[in-house]
Amino acid sequence: MIIVCPECSARYLIQTSSVGPSGKKVKCASCKHVWHQEPETEEILIDVQDDPVLDTDEIEENDTDPALISDEEDKEAISVGEDVSIPHSVRPNVDHGTHVDDSTAGVLPAYSVLAAIFIGLLLVVALGQFPAVFTKIIPGMEIIYEKAGIDVTHDEESLMLDRIYIRADEKNAGHYIIEGVILNLAPKSVEVPFVKVQPLDRNGVILGEPIYYQPEQNPIPAESAHDFTLDYQTEERVADFELRFVFEKDQIEKE
Repeated sequence: MIIVCPECSARYLIQTSSVGPSGKKVKCASCKHVWHQEPETEEILIDVQDDPVLDTDEIEENDTDPALISDEEDKEAISVGEDVSIPHSVRPNVDHGTHVDDSTAGVLPAYSVLAAIFIGLLLVVALGQFPAVFTKIIPGMEIIYEKAGIDVTHDEESLMLDRIYIRADEKNAGHYIIEGVILNLAPKSVEVPFVKVQPLDRNGVILGEPIYYQPEQNPIPAESAHDFTLDYQTEERVADFELRFVFEKDQIEKE
């Protein structure tokens, strides 16, 4: 049987019959701890030709088992010898957990590096292809783009209101007709934001409510002009109209 020192956990292999049905006192040869060894509940048969684990220096020759002696014959517990390898046939069944192949240990870090490189490349491409978008989202990105020599012109900056003409309808008091042209100077199609039309008096003071206009066919083609005509009806004496692009949707709600 295999006994284990409760103090230092040293293991020893002894004959089961040496313990007896009532147990024996045993002293560890490693830490000198003494304990009462109980017999095994289920006996395991082992061929032991020579017991190398006994500390024979502390055992007197007698008719008892050399592994253990009774309390009547020796008041001091005998020592068991040095720890030995436990035979495979008597090893306890220990769950060693899930096996992990060491060959895959370096694979996961490699995949992580490749994924990081791939994400970095995507970010670089996105930053290069959509500078106008990132300069809107991230403050201060224009400085980085300028140092990198990348044009940060926004699409809406290529739009222009031109040839604005306002006239009052002589047959209908308070009715105004506003004509103009939206120019796209960019070499690509551009989405036109809302055009805000605000009436003003002679002193430039705002009168009444503004109206908003956006082309039905949007975006407008590259390097093209889009003519528009608007009607405005009011009881105020309007001296002029202010026309400008409103690029932010929430700005329309605030105004």
